[in-house]
Formats: sequence, C-alpha cells, structure tokens
Amino acid sequence: MANWLRFEIALLTALTVAISSRAAAGQEAFRPVGSLSCNSTACHGNEPLDIKVPRKTEEFSRWMYADPHQNAARTLASEKYRDILVRTSNRDDNQADPKILARCAKCHDPLSGTGDHSTVSEFGHGIGCESCHGNAEKWLARHYERDISRPELAELGMFDTKDLRTRGQQCASCHVGSADRDMDHDMIAAGHPPLRFELSAYHDLIPNKHWNDNRERLEKRDFQVQLWAAGQTAAATARMELLAARSTPAKPNWPELAESNCFSCHATIRGQGQGTINRVGRPQWSPWNLTFVADNSSLTSLRELFRNDFAPAQIQTAKLSKEAKQQLQESLTSQEVTSRAALTMVTKSLDSNTADWESRCQQYLALTAVERAERDELAKARYYAVISDAEYNRRSAEQRELIAGLAQVRTWLEFEPQSAKKVLLDEPLRFQEKRAEIGAELRQITDRLHQQTQNRK
Repeated sequence: MANWLRFEIALLTALTVAISSRAAAGQEAFRPVGSLSCNSTACHGNEPLDIKVPRKTEEFSRWMYADPHQNAARTLASEKYRDILVRTSNRDDNQADPKILARCAKCHDPLSGTGDHSTVSEFGHGIGCESCHGNAEKWLARHYERDISRPELAELGMFDTKDLRTRGQQCASCHVGSADRDMDHDMIAAGHPPLRFELSAYHDLIPNKHWNDNRERLEKRDFQVQLWAAGQTAAATARMELLAARSTPAKPNWPELAESNCFSCHATIRGQGQGTINRVGRPQWSPWNLTFVADNSSLTSLRELFRNDFAPAQIQTAKLSKEAKQQLQESLTSQEVTSRAALTMVTKSLDSNTADWESRCQQYLALTAVERAERDELAKARYYAVISDAEYNRRSAEQRELIAGLAQVRTWLEFEPQSAKKVLLDEPLRFQEKRAEIGAELRQITDRLHQQTQNRK
C-alpha cells in the first residue's frame, strides 16, 4: 500500500509540474488584465482587520500595504538605481538607454514593461498579482468556481503557487534569472547587488504575507525544509537556463563573469603573514545555487569544465547546461525532503571541505531552515498535546541554544556596515578571521539537529 501511495503522489506531482510548465511556457498566449481586477471587496480588496493575521478577501490590500514586491518599480525611480542604469547604459549623453530600462522592467516592473519610471503611481506598476499568479485573461472569471481543479486553472495560464516547486520556479525566474532576465556582471559592476537567492530566507523577508503561511506550516510536516528544498532545485534549474543563454555562441562577452564566485577575483592582495590566504589560479565557478543539488551527469561535466577552463567552449557549455536543466526539472517529481534528509546533505557538504563564503552561507541557510522546521514541529506537538510541558520546556531550551549558535555564525558571515563599498573588494573581515570556527560551529549545530530529529515524536 505504501508503494502505491508513493507512486500516486509522484504521478500527481509530475502532472502538476508538467501542466505548470506548459502554462509558464505559454504565458505569451494569455493577456494580463492588471492588478486592479483583483481589488473588489467581494474578491481580494477588503481592508485588513489585523495586518499580522491574514484572512481571505484581504490579499490585494495586504499586498499594497506590506509586500515589498509592490515597491519594485519605485526602486527603478530612485536616485541610486538611476545611477546604476546610467553607468550600465554607458552613453555619451549620460542618459539611461531605453533598452536597459526595458530589460530592468522585466523583473522590476513587468506589468508596465516600458521602463518609464519618471512617475510611478500606486497601480499599474511593480510586481503585481499576475507576475506571480500568471496572466489572468482566461482564468480570472473562473478561478473562484467551487469545482474547478488546479490542473484546469494551470491550463488557463494560472500558476499553482500552492505547489512549492512551482512557487520556487516563479521566484527564481527573477531572483536568479532566465534567458530574458539576465542580471549580468556589467550590472553588478555598475552597482546592482549580486543575486543571492534562497527561497526559505526570502519567504521570511515578507513580514506580513498576503497568504496564510501559518496554515501551510501547520498542514505540511517540515514545511520550512520543503520550502528550502523546492528553492534549491528551482534556483539550480534557473541557473542552468541562464548559463545556456549566456554561453550561446552568438552571445557576446563570454565568459560571463557573473558565473564566477565574486571573491575569486575581488580579494585584497596582502603579503605573507598578514592573515590572508593567497588566492592563485582561475576564478571559481560560483557554488551559490549549486551547493546542495545532487549532481546529474551533465552538471558533473559542467563542474569539470569550469574547474579546468576559465572560458570553456560555448557550444559544449550551452549543450551541457540545457541537458542539466532538463535533468533537474525531472527531479522535481522526487519525494519531499525531510529535515533528516536536509541534514544529510549539509553533512556531505561539510565533509567536502568547502570553506568559501558562498558555500558557508548556503550551509548556514540550510541549517536555519531545519531549525525553523524543528521549531514548528515542536509547536505543533504542544498544540496537539502529544508531549508534556516538561518535555516541551526542555526541547525549547535546546532550541534557544541552536538559535544562539546560528546567530553567532550569521555575525561571522555578515558584512560589517563600516566596510560597505560601492564595489565589493573582499570577503567579510570576520569571515576571514573565523574560518575554522565557522566550520566547527556549523558541524556542531548539524550534529545537534540530527539528534533532535532522531528524538522527535
């Protein structure tokens, strides 16, 4: 019976992913209708009674008041980003190139797409409802029907964001990039922050969501870890699509430096005995979106290509990245990741002696997701009265110690405010000083979380 259940779950997941992929690929066949179409008080436009307690029918209002995506277009209207646009455009008249503006609008202002942000109103700009849920021409009049299924809505162009894998894919399309949304090294050099995306962490950056993630956390076991795992696969898949586009033979400016770990090149040169590891050799292929992804044959070949050549052959790179993307997409139907499985991945990563800043950040973020999942499961155990008060208090004390350990690692990984520069020159100073301590602390936290998950009831 268990085998049949796993088969049915895998089949349903495969169907959902396949339909969502068709909807994503065919979005140009559906017209957007604008976020104001969701604003009726009979639909999603009711005023929130309590901004911290999400209710149905308040989604549009909560997006307006509390969602950072709503302000994405205003970012392009700011003085800081105007300077970035001008530097990226590199024009003699010191003006922003309309093509660059339109390129930025694909993520910052997809509803407008014009790049004209001289006046930014509250409506019609920014990352709106359809940016995440799909162009609504066909599904708007049907998505509230009682008996319509999620696969049917996907056929009408609606993205099934209740599915964590689909949600991760939607987020990664901008926060990692895609063939037509490439935030490259030219933009980074002009001042745009590097795209360092991790889904579970970004989830927490939306303080008062327009959906009820408390319900998600209650209904899904190890929700935070499932979210993390969906983001890992989605980010790696987007990374492969981006690499395929960047390495197309017709594409100029190869190699694309944004593919490299920033600090392979951006390192302060110091003499012997000054506490700095001398870095010699070619830049490292960035591990940010690839630290925990299980290698398939094509991804393994790509790692070897970049290990041996700073500018691997474009034709071969493009071919392998397309194959790796396809293999990663197929892995979306694999079983849901548990806290124990995530900890096994972290242990394997720690055992590989990866000590660069990007890998350490990913290890920290993975353990943070596991710790939050364990905290959720502990809260549920108390809510359903399956543990005693004494046991709850004991495990809560353990949890606080883990949180303190993770907080310490975070301070070692963060950039010091006084060291912030327009151009990134080196890894955080405290990370350089605490390399050995960071690895030891991460391993200790991993072991303690392993023990927690084994003892969980």
